[in-house]
Amino acid sequence: MKKFKLVLADHDGTIVNDNRVLSDRTREALEELHREGYLFGMASGRTVEDVNHYPQRWGLSFDFDCVIGLGGCQFYDGVNKKLYEENYLDKEDVRDIIEMMAPLHLPVSMAVGNTYYFSELTEEEKQSARRNKEQVRIQALSVEEFYRHDAPKIMFRMPEERMPEVEAYIAAHPSDRYWGFKTQPMLVEFQNIRARKSNGLKKIEELYGIKPEEVIYFGDTTNDNDLLAACYGVCMANGTEDTKAVSKEITRFSNNEDGMAIYLEENLLERKG
Repeated sequence: MKKFKLVLADHDGTIVNDNRVLSDRTREALEELHREGYLFGMASGRTVEDVNHYPQRWGLSFDFDCVIGLGGCQFYDGVNKKLYEENYLDKEDVRDIIEMMAPLHLPVSMAVGNTYYFSELTEEEKQSARRNKEQVRIQALSVEEFYRHDAPKIMFRMPEERMPEVEAYIAAHPSDRYWGFKTQPMLVEFQNIRARKSNGLKKIEELYGIKPEEVIYFGDTTNDNDLLAACYGVCMANGTEDTKAVSKEITRFSNNEDGMAIYLEENLLERKG
């Protein structure tokens, strides 16, 4: 097995199960990685602020060494406690995306700081916002109010059966300023075309002197593809086909079967069975 210095992981569909719970087996694997001197970090669509609450929530004895947040719009250097931010959508792009998606009649939402904005404030949307924030202010707005804000991303939620239709529509409406992608079975997101999780690799090399080939990343879906392809990428067994195609390896087990923990045990921690 190649010698890695940094282990990175996506959140949903990867390090946690479908109920968003970190298993005891995964927790112990992370603790053992830390004891053996590996650096560990997260690459997530959530904010750095949100992700940095996970170690305490998961009962870990250490903080993350780095975090790639908001799909690449943020990078947190945990060693020097410094946050970097770039590549937000500007107001004009927010307007263009919402107007382009309007024929699909989907509720739109976006987060700006600690405020979640929704065009339709359902109980499901409230629960989603509160799952992803320790403290959050929720506000329902007319769509026109969204145009007043720059934002890291815009989200559209739908019934799962509409996802193929929505993905085909997005593919038929490309832009050189922003891109859209599925992040969950019922959710698509749009970000600045320059906002990619792989942006964090540049900061990792710059700040820590770690080369891309010394980074192993675990992911499961389309917004992970650029980072999986840019380092030693491992796709989860439950991952999408496009994501499996760009990865170096695929785990033997899914996120609901401790797939990441078992891979770490067998390959980095050199424990079998």
